[in-house]
Amino acid sequence: MLVIDFLASHVLAFVLCVSLLGLLVGSFLNVVIYRLPVMLQRDWQGQAREVLELPPAPTNQTFNLILPNSCCPNCGHEIRPWENIPVISYLFLRGKCSNCKTPISKRYPIVELACGLLSGYVAWHFGFTWQAGAMLVLAWGLLAMSLIDADHQLLPDVLVLPLLWLGLIVNYYGLFTSLEDALWGAIAGYLSLWSVYWLFKLITGKEGMGYGDFKLLAMLGAWGGWQILPLTILLSSLVGAVLGPVPGHCGMDRPALGRCDYRQLSEVRWVLSQTAIVAQVVGAPPRGEAFEFSAAPPNHSPRGAAPTGFELTQRHSSLPRRRESRSYPDSKSWVPAFAGMTDRGTRGSHHPAIPPTIAALSSNETALAL
Repeated sequence: MLVIDFLASHVLAFVLCVSLLGLLVGSFLNVVIYRLPVMLQRDWQGQAREVLELPPAPTNQTFNLILPNSCCPNCGHEIRPWENIPVISYLFLRGKCSNCKTPISKRYPIVELACGLLSGYVAWHFGFTWQAGAMLVLAWGLLAMSLIDADHQLLPDVLVLPLLWLGLIVNYYGLFTSLEDALWGAIAGYLSLWSVYWLFKLITGKEGMGYGDFKLLAMLGAWGGWQILPLTILLSSLVGAVLGPVPGHCGMDRPALGRCDYRQLSEVRWVLSQTAIVAQVVGAPPRGEAFEFSAAPPNHSPRGAAPTGFELTQRHSSLPRRRESRSYPDSKSWVPAFAGMTDRGTRGSHHPAIPPTIAALSSNETALAL
């Protein structure tokens, strides 16, 4: 109780403690950003093998958010505790592995530092309140989703849906808006983009966006209420329009392609727009006042654009998003579609007759780049 009373009465101490916590959470978010898509992909492949009655893939070791311990991808050197201190260890090691001297990606300390600064600002703005705790969870979740989306064009349901429900729960107590406004914000957020999706598909026969966009906007509506949705969509469009024609090198820690392609620009726009979401959200005024924040769904990848994320032997595509039965010309049985993560990597194109992962599994040619 003495510590709680001290933090509640000393703003600077509270901000410093939350900033340090943010650095630690940022270090963990680096693990989530890398491992969660791999875990989902392995689960996806396991379901495909089960449906096709193929033997399970051999598992060499446990792979989750806890195990195995972090190691150098070049030499396999296991990261020791004193080499895993956020930001400080990177500076002490001069950005290189202590064993093989391979450069460490700059994104790790950037994510840690960004998470720490963002957490500190939330603490300073809201003070020692329940609002600060709730907004920290949202900011951390959006940061992780931003980079997963930039890397893999995925918005995992395991991150989006819990935050959607959490938004409704916190607004049951009126932390940011009324429960009624939050409920209609979630409904309107989902249905608005859902309607645009089907209208575009009926007119063009193509998919203009993924289901993850619907869920993301529904989540934002659950936190801020329906009032924020018009400005959210407007600013999203403006961000895409302004940053779309920006030339130059794009992407973070990506192999050099000789030029910046359209899809790389789309990913950078999405990271920046998600950063704008966090900035707007943490700038929310105290309880009882209106607040706004913005979201920008990533722009469409052009048809035929090279896939990113998981390296499969065939072109990247998502399994169908709805859990239903579907007959494929080359299969002898009905193959149920899978849910579990939302993929937006197939914008502007149609699903092939058989999802590439299933086809690759059936020919034993699956190759997952870890």
